[in-house]
Amino acid sequence: MNKEQYIETNNLLLKYSKHYYLKNESLISDLEYDKLNRELLEYESNNPNEILKNSISKRVGVEVGKIFRKGFHSSKMWSMLDIFDKDEMKEWFDKRREVKSFLLEPKYDGVSLNVKYDKGMMIEAITRGDGSVGEIVTENALMVKDLPAEIEHKGFIEIRGEVVIKDSDFIILNEELSKNGDKLLSNPRNAASGGLRQLDPKKTKERRLSFRVWDIGKSDIVFNTQWEKLEYLYSMGFEKHKLVGVETSLDGILSMFNKFELERCDFGVGLDGMVVKVNEVSSQIEMGYTNKIPKWMCAYKFKAVERVTILKGIELSVGRFGTITPVALIEPVNIDGVTVSRVTLHNFMEIDRLGLKIGDSIIVIRSGDVIPKILRVHMSAVRGEVKIERPESCPVCGGGIVNENGILRCGNENCISKVIGTIYHFTKRECVDIRGCGKSIIEVLVSNGVIKNVADLYKLDENSFNGLTGFKSRKIHNILTSINNSKGVELYKFIKGLGINNVGGSVGKKLVEKFGKGVFDIKEEDLLGMSDIGEKTIYYYMDYINNNMDYIQELCRLVEPIIKEEVKESGEVVVLTGAMSGGRDKVKSLLESKGIRVSKSVNKNVTTLVYGDKPGSKFDKAKKMNIPTIYIDEYMKNMKGI
Repeated sequence: MNKEQYIETNNLLLKYSKHYYLKNESLISDLEYDKLNRELLEYESNNPNEILKNSISKRVGVEVGKIFRKGFHSSKMWSMLDIFDKDEMKEWFDKRREVKSFLLEPKYDGVSLNVKYDKGMMIEAITRGDGSVGEIVTENALMVKDLPAEIEHKGFIEIRGEVVIKDSDFIILNEELSKNGDKLLSNPRNAASGGLRQLDPKKTKERRLSFRVWDIGKSDIVFNTQWEKLEYLYSMGFEKHKLVGVETSLDGILSMFNKFELERCDFGVGLDGMVVKVNEVSSQIEMGYTNKIPKWMCAYKFKAVERVTILKGIELSVGRFGTITPVALIEPVNIDGVTVSRVTLHNFMEIDRLGLKIGDSIIVIRSGDVIPKILRVHMSAVRGEVKIERPESCPVCGGGIVNENGILRCGNENCISKVIGTIYHFTKRECVDIRGCGKSIIEVLVSNGVIKNVADLYKLDENSFNGLTGFKSRKIHNILTSINNSKGVELYKFIKGLGINNVGGSVGKKLVEKFGKGVFDIKEEDLLGMSDIGEKTIYYYMDYINNNMDYIQELCRLVEPIIKEEVKESGEVVVLTGAMSGGRDKVKSLLESKGIRVSKSVNKNVTTLVYGDKPGSKFDKAKKMNIPTIYIDEYMKNMKGI
């Protein structure tokens, strides 16, 4: 992995994490996420001076969403190291051989929740969020079964656990949705997360949520072991784990894990592994933490669930680079609540490796419980007889096929799939950001001959949509406005939007930093001296600009990309709190444009707290720390040039 790949990997992991925690969407499997994360950690270990300030390795969760108020955990909620096989478990155990014992408990596949009680009453329930700050969902938490509003403990205590949906309740939920003609829930984990974050607590109650306790955070009781914590929680009426135990050896841990795998279906709720914790609290304190995980705890994850089904056929898709990807059409099969009917095969070498034929019985997994994958042919079942032939021409346009080291590509530059993919890539948020102009709209415009390339987007007017169904005046207005608003995009994003192979945003930034507006007027030898850009990237970039110069110049005239001047930091650090005219985000952008750093928290580095109407707790904290405070209107008057 080079630095460019490291940056892009980090951006991908941040994106996947945000979707998982805030949008209840799984864009990638646990296994593939873990693989990317390990590659990132390995790069950071070898290049400690290049670790990004926003590295995913520094985070426990993600920033909190904007639907609910923020709440602070009294003690941090940590993430865990994921372990996927015996060798990794042995390696982890060997580094902790001096430990007396380990607590083994279920790893529930739900949503982590921190519940605060004081004087026996629930006072606040907060989602994990980024580990320090989460979303306050107290009213919804009161709708969760197995989570009492009142407990016997009369002091302050943080009780932590997982909000889940029982398998039986999940079936009932989907049956009710089906009767009403509503969209079915995809899986219990996402259903639990969405249920806990409903704006109406009555909707939360309808989700039939349950709570499974697993730890105590801050409390007024001192515990010597994790086992003591669980015993105390059980004594207050929280539901006991179906399987839990204390072991002292690696063999004991592995044996218990086998029990979990055998009995996971009997738990009645979703599990994705077994949690291993050093049992003695004193040893936990001695071991400590990395910046992200405790050194005394890990999650030993289950293998993916396997199902047997039939390969019915192969469908071919064509991407923006012309890559022809075979997609397996299978007899629909339910894997952990999700019906799978299509599986991507990546390329024809994968078909050869698996030895697939139409009609084969195949074993399918949802890798990491998310992405479907064909694991192997079920050799003991009836085999198919229809051989899967490689296409001799593009399945979309009929053009000739180029074989690049086993990867098949359409050689027709005007292939409609390539054109649609290229235009859609240009419109993405991380490129020029043309909102409201999704892939389906682009498909209609290209299919009807309205546009042939990206430049044509900027030549559209209201008359361009005449005769096209589904395009009302308001929709047309929004599309044209969004296209116009994309003008003046930063040059490096424009370069990324061109869709040049191997040339992403980070490469674009490096090129702009070195060559400025002359980035398209360079020669190959100008790039050879750049050690952080590889030979392949140089080849693809130079090949593109040498063959598309007239088009690039036309597009630059239409889009007018810019280079933002670098703002020097003023040294001032500001915290914003309270209601402000136009919103705090607008004020934040104005201050940052002047080189003023805006902090999310009040700390010793803050130079000023700027407050609006109804300031929050940050105002009180700033006063206690003797940090200067000033009302927003007065502050803006003193800011020259704003």
